[in-house]
Amino acid sequence: TMSRGGLSIETLGAAQRADFGGDGTHAPEDLANSRGFVLWGKNVAVTHLHWAAFISEARKRGAPLLVIDPVRTATAKQADRFYQLRPGTDGILALGVGRRLLERQAADDAFLAQHTAGFEAYRRLAFARSLDDVAQATDLSVAQIEEIADCYATTPPVATLIGLGPSYWTHGGATVRLIDALAA
Repeated sequence: TMSRGGLSIETLGAAQRADFGGDGTHAPEDLANSRGFVLWGKNVAVTHLHWAAFISEARKRGAPLLVIDPVRTATAKQADRFYQLRPGTDGILALGVGRRLLERQAADDAFLAQHTAGFEAYRRLAFARSLDDVAQATDLSVAQIEEIADCYATTPPVATLIGLGPSYWTHGGATVRLIDALAA
């Protein structure tokens, strides 16, 4: 039995409180300012329809919509790019994307120095697997991992919206934190 909490948003919320001190979700109207979107296991066409107008506004100005999900959802069908990864491998993919951003020197070193803790441990973790290993584990190609990294590197600010799916797996909180790390 559970003494408190549940199996829904608690893991995601706890991870984001650890990373950001609170909920890391954008205010819906702020989404219109995004130059790119990466949705990890989040089907906004069904679960957050009230966000659609703001995302659509940004997309009209050229903001790409990338969807990462094991399931081809309604949102995935509307995306510019859909990445159908193996269920439960979101964290591995986030590390692969992080590795590629670090290799490209696309990280904001000043921000990392001033606002993060444990970055060197993250760097070691990101470099622990080759991109080929990440591709094999996630059922994506290295080129697809590169495309996701390109979005983060070339279209800031990128709105990273995380659904509940990535947090449901074993080590779900860690998975959310690995995705959160891409924002830095």
